[in-house]
Amino acid sequence: MVSRRRAIASIAGSILAAPLRAGAQTPIPLHVGCAMAESYSNAFYALDGGFFKAAGLDVTIDIFASGGTIMAAVTGGALDIGAGSTTSSANAHVHGLPLRMIAPGGVYTTESPTTMLAVTRTSPIRTAKDLAGKTVAVTTLRDLTQVSVMAWIDKNGGDSKATSFVENGPATMGPTLLSGHADAVFIGEPYLTQLKDQLTIIGSPYDAIAKRFLIIGWTATKDWLDRNTATARKFVAAIRAADDWAMRNRSESLAILGKYTKVAPELLAAMHHNAWVPKLEPALVQPVIDVSAQYQTLPHGFAASEMFYPGLD
Repeated sequence: MVSRRRAIASIAGSILAAPLRAGAQTPIPLHVGCAMAESYSNAFYALDGGFFKAAGLDVTIDIFASGGTIMAAVTGGALDIGAGSTTSSANAHVHGLPLRMIAPGGVYTTESPTTMLAVTRTSPIRTAKDLAGKTVAVTTLRDLTQVSVMAWIDKNGGDSKATSFVENGPATMGPTLLSGHADAVFIGEPYLTQLKDQLTIIGSPYDAIAKRFLIIGWTATKDWLDRNTATARKFVAAIRAADDWAMRNRSESLAILGKYTKVAPELLAAMHHNAWVPKLEPALVQPVIDVSAQYQTLPHGFAASEMFYPGLD
């Protein structure tokens, strides 16, 4: 495993160190926003692990309730950089908002499914066909969660048009299901593991998107990036170093995650976790765009690379 000290030293000795030696001794202030979920947590690793500091950045992190509010704050100039869902970024792009993705957040992998479709233990629902005439709770309507459930239903012999969807917060998915206010829920960690003895898992809808895809991306406006390219490059390098360290040092990164989310260590150890990748890749984003266009939550598809700001690697 790579120690935090060694990883930080690697940043300090990289291209980031050159501007610091040239006299830029004062850390650059940077205001970023994320939500309190693991797929956003590489910002916490970069902050607590010292990667932002090593990059010459003085980062303030604001916590928001959702990726949509973060994207609005970035667009309005309240944040320099913010993390939002891939579908939020795709919607912003296709509607002409000047947002560009610069670094990856959490990545879904089929080997570690962090969100699953579940019913109660006593429910007769077991298949996609059984969801006809039923109600499924998702975290955001007309976003990645609803689209993935619809795609899963249709790919597994059901009819998504025969299913109703309601929006529900992540923390209340369990109570919503157990109280009978929804017939099924698309429930994520840590609640998925926390309530496992009361749930029956009937499917992994994210697999209907792809076996591996980007859930969250770090984003800024094109205007800000044009004016602050060097700062953005430092941010990207720090996030990349934090991602690499987190993948190699799971127990230490989970301790940082627990500090911010207040999830108990034993629950963190038992639950599934998203993956971190070295850089943005169109192949991790294109499946989300394609399925969203298919289900008309995007008016049309486009090449994923159009969303990226070039030259920050």
